[in-house]
Amino acid sequence: MPEPSLTNQVGLVSTVTVGSDGLSSPRAINREIWTPDQYPLADTLLEALRELLEDVPKTKRRDVLVDKYGVHTSLSTEESESLYTAYARLASKALEKQSDWFQFVKTTRCLGMSTDYGNSSLDDVFNGPIQILAAANTEPPKIEIELSNFFGLRSNQRTAILHYLFELSAGVELRITASYGDQRRLLENHREQLPASVIESAESSIHEDKGCSTRTEQRRKRVRKLLADRPEGHQDWKRLRVVYNTPRERISYDTLEDAPSADFSSRSGVRQWVHRMSSEDLVEAYGSPHNRQVRLLPTGYALLDEHSNNTNRSDRTVDDTSEKGSVEQTPARGEKSDSVSDPPNSSDSSVYPPVKPEGREEGATFERKSVEKDEKTSEVDSFVKVEYLQGWEHDAAVSAAKAGEIALCERDVDFEKDSRRVGWSFLEDRDEVVVRVEQSGWASLTLVRLCSALLSEPALDQVLTRDRLAAQSEYPSLKGLTTTNEYVLRNGACLGYLKDSDSFAGSYRRRLQTERDDLLARTREIKFGNNPDKGEIAQLARDAHGLAGTVTRIYDMLGIDVTRVLEVPRWAIETETRREHLLTMIGKQTSISSRYGIYSAERVLHEPRQGKREQLLGSPKVEKTAPAGDVIGSWVLVGGDVDELDTDLELLRDDLDLQEDAVNFSAFILDLNVVDGNHRTSYALALSRRTSLRNLETTQQAISMLQAFSSDVFAAAKGLSFLGSEDESRELDLYDIRSALSFLQSEELIPDIGTQTVSTAFQVLLDANQPLSTSELADLSEVTTQTLRNNTEAFDQLEAAGVLERTTLGCGKPTEWRVRLPYQSERRTTSEPTPEFVVGRTSPIGGEWTATEAIGEILIRLGDEWGYTPVDYRDEAYLTATSGPIGERDLDVLLERYPQHQPLVRLVVELLESGERTVSQSETQTARVLQSVQLGRQPHAGAKQSRLEITAD
Repeated sequence: MPEPSLTNQVGLVSTVTVGSDGLSSPRAINREIWTPDQYPLADTLLEALRELLEDVPKTKRRDVLVDKYGVHTSLSTEESESLYTAYARLASKALEKQSDWFQFVKTTRCLGMSTDYGNSSLDDVFNGPIQILAAANTEPPKIEIELSNFFGLRSNQRTAILHYLFELSAGVELRITASYGDQRRLLENHREQLPASVIESAESSIHEDKGCSTRTEQRRKRVRKLLADRPEGHQDWKRLRVVYNTPRERISYDTLEDAPSADFSSRSGVRQWVHRMSSEDLVEAYGSPHNRQVRLLPTGYALLDEHSNNTNRSDRTVDDTSEKGSVEQTPARGEKSDSVSDPPNSSDSSVYPPVKPEGREEGATFERKSVEKDEKTSEVDSFVKVEYLQGWEHDAAVSAAKAGEIALCERDVDFEKDSRRVGWSFLEDRDEVVVRVEQSGWASLTLVRLCSALLSEPALDQVLTRDRLAAQSEYPSLKGLTTTNEYVLRNGACLGYLKDSDSFAGSYRRRLQTERDDLLARTREIKFGNNPDKGEIAQLARDAHGLAGTVTRIYDMLGIDVTRVLEVPRWAIETETRREHLLTMIGKQTSISSRYGIYSAERVLHEPRQGKREQLLGSPKVEKTAPAGDVIGSWVLVGGDVDELDTDLELLRDDLDLQEDAVNFSAFILDLNVVDGNHRTSYALALSRRTSLRNLETTQQAISMLQAFSSDVFAAAKGLSFLGSEDESRELDLYDIRSALSFLQSEELIPDIGTQTVSTAFQVLLDANQPLSTSELADLSEVTTQTLRNNTEAFDQLEAAGVLERTTLGCGKPTEWRVRLPYQSERRTTSEPTPEFVVGRTSPIGGEWTATEAIGEILIRLGDEWGYTPVDYRDEAYLTATSGPIGERDLDVLLERYPQHQPLVRLVVELLESGERTVSQSETQTARVLQSVQLGRQPHAGAKQSRLEITAD
């Protein structure tokens, strides 16, 4: 089978330009490449047909193509013809006369669009002409795809094109050319769409320079150890080859189980094997519970490549099909990657961490349990698409906020993706659920997405199971909840949809599924946009509020902590009205899902409907010593400008009117803390969770540097997820930190210092394993040396802060650049470079640096060594911040006078904060709690309140 390759060298084969400067969709590419004379595909297709059908009688040709070679599409040439054989009939006639050949090529070019024989899909390309090319022994046609401004396309466009190209490579030899920058961004943003062989060899090509140690070389060292553990005929080789030999190096559980050479006796055997291979970073499981897939990881490809008997094409069986990738070597362009010791671990597979009957193990995969006969199969995926959050996303989210908190986490989010996608993850060991949705312009749509996540199929299969709802009891009651008394659940806790007939685990579960599906069905029918149906939209919001609140309360009763991540586009908070819509939605849902004892907080405090209030079984007795109810779950708001919301937080209670004179009212409060999601405590918790999975221990210095250099807690957690596991426990070292940071995108590095060029250059320097000259740095950053000079002030600040190092080698010789973090060759040596102003480093006068001392030193350096005048050194603001007793120094005074130094001061303060030292308020970072908001009100002394007594069931 042809091998797709990714390179930056332009070749001599036929070229197609793809990107915003060329073709921008799979259908446009398909129509172009099958053009006769311009490209070799049509002529090669004719040769393939001749080879396959030359000795076959004309009357049998169609059947041979269908039955023997698997050619089938969704076209039909006549009413009586089978739906899937029309393209095969056209192909069989194409050999008879030229007019039939032209008609066949015309139809082939239109596949994926409307044809003379009806509509078709892109699958018809792969099941039609590509199937013919793959079946024949003719030399595959060669075509070059030049990516030009590829990242000018939307994310979903890029994903669709990559999927099409790598499916196309089953019968076509592809050579994809891209600049160094685009190659790197492909690996960063579309790793899931690339075959492991392309990833592994692309990294080698990008990073191979001047004898550098590459990620590929590190993998090879590791897999040689694995080779020693498996004899020549080990079954693992055969099974890995089955995955390797499938298109795009990924295969479904069903196909893997049925493969003869894999020799699996049951689905359980497949799961156990995948789990074992995942724990060694060889494969990864992903996909929905209904369509579980296995993909080969770069380490798995490297293992097979080392094991020559398993990668020799001459040894392949007749029915093997594969799609392999290689990357042609690129010219030296300056030194690149400093590799980490291991590839990504399996904990970052698409389900984190999964359900396993024997308990959680790192790298296990989630498998949906068999659906019992009386369970309803949902159509939720037809409207809302559920995807599994990666481990680092889960850890970062729960680290940013705890129950009763709303975290503001400033982070740029890709909003080009399908906004209907919702995220889910469940960590059974910690009883944690994280759901992620994108904020819509309509609160009702946001709430529908939230319901879809909380009641997704993974949620029903992993958390809201019959066994859990019934507490493993043979009697199918709701014993897993706080009480089995349905009257208390219905009229005290105010769980919705709980009729007498639904007061059993299975039936209540089905009822919640039905309500979810009905909500989605109504959403499809409601008119949004121009002339919206506002009445229906408002009712949809009310119903979605109720369903989301009910499900959140059920999670709480099951002992599950819920974190709701809301991705907030900039436009969603650019006006006061939009900010009000967002915050009032959060405030109302918080009230609905909270409680005092067993009672629904919203029903007691804020419910305006008299009938609903009268259904309450009394009201809670609020103790003077416990005036606060329980706020269930947390919110994490993620977006580029979410920090601007801290001035509008009173809007959280704008839509909540206290019903103080209504029946069954009791006064109590719900405390909401709005916190900085990127505070040091969030970093410390996220890093601790990430490193514990890899037998590593975090340090105060590691926390400080990752916070200072990364844009946010999600970025830091993501970078650490690429580190490998250790056999023996040890602390994170400086090289680990460098390696983790090197995997981040440039937008996730020092975003506040200078322009994007500074962040890009910083990323390139982190990825290098030896100093770079100015010209090499510019080349690898894909800018000119003049662009680097235009950012001199920012680079000077980084050097004055002891983060960057530039060394002039002499007159007429280049200046070499590096980040003050060790290369692999310097790891754990006495000369190991370290940022100058970081916790743990001592100052020349003894003792650890304080932030005020460091800032004073840096500002003096900028004046003495680089000729700037950053401040008036006689200014009282400067003197107040940098001199006098430590407890009396105040950096805030300096920043009020010189606000342009805020990014630099923040960088230094974060580097020097240990989380343990007692320092003056002016030297600490901003407080974690930005503001506290109370819903409800304090109880009055002597207020008469009825009380509902709940006895044991």
